[in-house]
Amino acid sequence: MRQNHTISIIFVKTILDCISNDEHETEKLLMLAGVKLALLKKPQSRITPLQFSKLIKVISTTYKDEFLGLSKEPMPLGSFLLLARNVIHCNNLFEVYKNTEMALTAMTKQLSLKLIIEPTQASVHFQVQSLDQNSEIILTELAMLIWHRFPSWLLGKEIPLSQVCLPYGKTTHISEYLLMFSTDNITFNCETAKLVFPIQYLDSPCKRSPMALKKYIEQLPEYWFKRVQLADTSSIVSNECLKLMAISSDISMVSIAQKMNKSVRTLRRNLSVEKRSFNQLKAQFLRDKAIHLLTETTSSIETIAYRLGYTEAATFSRVFKQWTGSTPREYRNYTE
Repeated sequence: MRQNHTISIIFVKTILDCISNDEHETEKLLMLAGVKLALLKKPQSRITPLQFSKLIKVISTTYKDEFLGLSKEPMPLGSFLLLARNVIHCNNLFEVYKNTEMALTAMTKQLSLKLIIEPTQASVHFQVQSLDQNSEIILTELAMLIWHRFPSWLLGKEIPLSQVCLPYGKTTHISEYLLMFSTDNITFNCETAKLVFPIQYLDSPCKRSPMALKKYIEQLPEYWFKRVQLADTSSIVSNECLKLMAISSDISMVSIAQKMNKSVRTLRRNLSVEKRSFNQLKAQFLRDKAIHLLTETTSSIETIAYRLGYTEAATFSRVFKQWTGSTPREYRNYTE
């Protein structure tokens, strides 16, 4: 199941700031992705995975670099395809990471990946050769995101991360990590970037075929930036709430708790453990659904307000501006 989540404009701004100081060049890249420069100047703004993937594709093809101009040397177009084909016949996750480790060593000095095995856990370490600290943050997190989500896709189930270690201080987009990695156990200022997970997952068999890989590649890079619910994943309570909201007409706490076979009190306590509240989740869901409806449909503002449960468009507009810094009408204009 794909949830209608959105991506902070901070990622877009950081990438563009790293590769160009020319506002006209920045505006040109954004326009090719269907986003106007004015949206970049609204720090609360968010975009859809489709918009973000269009921008990533525009940048990579413009610069002929899969690392988006963020590394010291470019990564040739088609590099991920070669890495993916290199592991599609692997038997298990251990082979996927070891084969990728060796392939990257032969292919480039801009990214290295190393699998470390300990008694109860395994970790995948990443090192990038970036242009500067901002480039390091984006390139490191993109590499970690891709090499968590792609192997999870190969297994047909999400690899549960017990910890994500980052080699720099807290970022301005710290609130995005739960969506990116499905864990809030993020440690900063570590010696190396690494994903940590239970060791038994290294024996998990790969289940995808070359034909399935072909279809997967056709959906890139958008597939990387969507939260895709894979089978047998150990969802946390907040993600389960968001999933139920996406398929329910009644998204009240009472209704969602009933669907989860919990009391309202238990649901509130479970979310508190995850440092979330139901009202937070509901606002996140409504904000993201509103952005998708504004960018992917031609429905009127009034119709969108009604679909989201608002009796008056004015109320919806006021709340949307609190979420994003723009009114719905302004936002739609920025992304037309």
